[in-house]
Amino acid sequence: MKRIVVAILSALLALTVSAQGITPKRIMALFSASGIADEGLLRDSLEAALSAAPLAEAVIRKEADGEGIRTSAVRRSCPLTLSVDAVRVGDELEIEWRFATSAVGSTELRTGTFTKALPSIRDLVSSFWTELVQDLEPSIQAMKALPLDHIVVIAPPGTRIEGFGETFLVPPTGEVELSLDLPSFVHWKATSPYYFDAYGSTFIENPLARVELPMRRLPAWTAELSLYGLSFPEASASVLIGKRLFARFTLTQFMSGLNLQNYAGPPPAPSLFSSYSLMHAGVGFGSFFENPSNTLRFYAGMDVFLRLAMPGYRIFLVDPVAPVGISPIFGAEWGRDTRSKLFFEIGGIFYPYSLVELMLASQGSSSGRLVFSGTGWFTDWLPGHPGWLAEFPLPRLGLRIYL
Repeated sequence: MKRIVVAILSALLALTVSAQGITPKRIMALFSASGIADEGLLRDSLEAALSAAPLAEAVIRKEADGEGIRTSAVRRSCPLTLSVDAVRVGDELEIEWRFATSAVGSTELRTGTFTKALPSIRDLVSSFWTELVQDLEPSIQAMKALPLDHIVVIAPPGTRIEGFGETFLVPPTGEVELSLDLPSFVHWKATSPYYFDAYGSTFIENPLARVELPMRRLPAWTAELSLYGLSFPEASASVLIGKRLFARFTLTQFMSGLNLQNYAGPPPAPSLFSSYSLMHAGVGFGSFFENPSNTLRFYAGMDVFLRLAMPGYRIFLVDPVAPVGISPIFGAEWGRDTRSKLFFEIGGIFYPYSLVELMLASQGSSSGRLVFSGTGWFTDWLPGHPGWLAEFPLPRLGLRIYL
């Protein structure tokens, strides 16, 4: 029977109360009765009437647990409280109610009373609680007019913030004053070109609270140590441009490295180490495909480098055999810590100007990479009739530190 009462009453009252563009509120409702046998029925009908109102986001029953109504409302994120007292006087029922905020001070918004004959089921599904339900809208209007719901959000200038009831940009002052129903449990997201994306939930109880969003500035540099071709140590430094772009400088040395590919060949095995009087000095650029806070990020880019020969390890000269190389790269970095990541790259090398025969002779037959070469009309006029040469794949494995 109570379910039928709730359903019919909800349908009727939904037609009688208008939201008029006001944001619905969560309501903590406390009902007490004296001298009434059907106290539970009255409570259920009251909660049904409130729940049917468009301005009631949710109606939370205040249980008789010894906890104050404001404390319970704060804990359940209800900015509005309703206390209803019902007293039987003969064949009549006196109803008294009080709407108040659950913010500090529990400001009283509106009160009301009415006296009616003891209600029947028909009375409950028609208009018994109409006066109280109609008082909800002016109570919320009164709450909006209070100076207790202003807070200040603090974040880096230019930050875009979603939450707090709206989406806004933080001005150059770094502070935004907002109106907010208190207490509130706010879920927010903050994004900025110069900071890591931040997400969080903040419980705000006190008026005029200053809420500073915890945001961490993006690093400006990286330092990288890696193995070129999984054999030769190299070092890189990158400058980060925003959240995704980067430019880097790389120095690769071939004076000391591992000879793993040849060492695994048939006996007699050569030395485990290899050494060449050669270095690469390059610059590059690229872009990440994901945000810096992601655990796994993919990226692509391109390096351009000079081959520097060191005859007798006494002087640096641009290597005339293949002076310039171009290396496209595709890589991925992984790490739960945003300050350090393991990375792996796979790429290749294209030498647009190369004395092909000398390059092939210097590499030997067991480099472990595919080598393509040829000649082109664009280099036929140069001395020695150079051609072009390409190698693939060229792996890198290393550690990237964000500074």
